[in-house]
Amino acid sequence: MSSFRTFLVSATVALILSACGGGSADSTPSVPTPVTSPAPVATPTPVVVTPPVVTPPPVVTPPVVVTPPVVVTPPVVVIPPVVTPPVVVPEPARIAFWGDSLTSYEFVTYIGSALPGYAIYGGGVGGQNATEIATRQGGLVPVVTFLNNTIPPSGNAAISSISTSPITHFGGTASGFINDVHGTFNRAADGSFSFTRDAAGTAVSVMPNTPFIVDTFGRDAWPTVLWMGRNGFSYPVQVKSDIASSVAFLKASPKKFLVLSILNAEGEIKGSNNHGIINALNADLSVLYPNRFIDVRAYLVSQYDPTSAQDILDFQNDVVPTSLRTDNVHLNTKGTILVAKKVLEFIKSNGW
Repeated sequence: MSSFRTFLVSATVALILSACGGGSADSTPSVPTPVTSPAPVATPTPVVVTPPVVTPPPVVTPPVVVTPPVVVTPPVVVIPPVVTPPVVVPEPARIAFWGDSLTSYEFVTYIGSALPGYAIYGGGVGGQNATEIATRQGGLVPVVTFLNNTIPPSGNAAISSISTSPITHFGGTASGFINDVHGTFNRAADGSFSFTRDAAGTAVSVMPNTPFIVDTFGRDAWPTVLWMGRNGFSYPVQVKSDIASSVAFLKASPKKFLVLSILNAEGEIKGSNNHGIINALNADLSVLYPNRFIDVRAYLVSQYDPTSAQDILDFQNDVVPTSLRTDNVHLNTKGTILVAKKVLEFIKSNGW
């Protein structure tokens, strides 16, 4: 290491001397040692790495989705055809009157004239008691027995017995059913009864005491006025039973009916037996049918003529005044109109 240093010093001195023109102790010219320039440092050529050309994928423009407008379909409105309702002609108001001779033609006609447009049925038959009236009205059902227990194919079928007849006058008729056979119930001049079928057919066997169902023609649904019981008042229990049967037979709901009181006759004065029976019967009816009962007897008694001595006496005896009667019990026009007006007040106030 030291000899390398010595050599390096010597070489350095020699080099300096040579440069100064001096010579060495040696006369041999010294050959200058060529200075070797260091090799140029190769500057590395930078390698330019060209990145591969990346072709971007084509921009795919998504198709424009045109959203169609939401079409709201309106509901289909089905317009029903215009149906013109049929013209309904209301049925006329109707009232049926059932009774004896006091339910007279004049009485019913007066009420009908005061109620224009009403259909009025006058079912007053003179001489009938309450049982017969109720049978004719339909509240009571009579039973009949035929000779030979048979309705023949045609012609009259003789009736051997009947419980209660709807017909009290000779020559009268009533229609209805016996079993399923419709026909006419007849009363001949001699008082005998028979049944005539409407249409010929085969013979029909009929048991004894078979019901005869009277035709009502729908009157069982009508508002009804019952003025019955004068004939047969001496059997008050029966009268009340017959009136109850007639009321029960009515089909309307609620039932529309009116019961009129029984009149006492001229000789049935206060204190008499008949007067007591009639007054008690009327009192019972007023309790049985509250708000559907008019005591026309008491009302007529109160309508006496104070200028008439006879009427004053009648009033004192609690009898319908002579001035309102045609005989001992039947009413004249004035008396009939007084009762009719009372009935009309009830009809109008109850909306019949």
